[in-house]
Amino acid sequence: MRTLLSKTLTTLVFSLAWACNSTGTLELDPGSLDWGEVDFHNEACMDCACTDGCGLTPLFLNNTGDAPLAIQMPLGFDDAHLCIDGYENEKNLDLGTLEPGELFLLNVSVCGYEAGDLNTETEETPRPVSGNLRFSTDGNPAQISAPFSCVPVRIQD
Repeated sequence: MRTLLSKTLTTLVFSLAWACNSTGTLELDPGSLDWGEVDFHNEACMDCACTDGCGLTPLFLNNTGDAPLAIQMPLGFDDAHLCIDGYENEKNLDLGTLEPGELFLLNVSVCGYEAGDLNTETEETPRPVSGNLRFSTDGNPAQISAPFSCVPVRIQD
């Protein structure tokens, strides 16, 4: 009787400790975004309305852990180059909470370039643009990044 009670208490304590230690775990798919050359040859492309520009890419945030996971973008995102469908750039951008096993979709696209990003007529080598989409969580990992890259060009035939 005493052994059975002892095993039951040990199992209960272990179960409670496990429940208290469970965390959410954020995984990104894909782990990086690379658009290659993005042609901004007219105003429609600057508005992501042309067929050969912008490259809308789904980025899935997945909670593979055992507990809810709050997710933020503490620095916002690089809105000089990127657009995230449905979001305006701001610091501490709150994306909400993912339950265990839940996915969240961010539609990311290249939507612009800054002065100096385009190569000049005398330069043959394009100028790549790169950066990171940074996420913070209240679980594991505390911070995770998805590197991005593109090469803004203007090809005028």
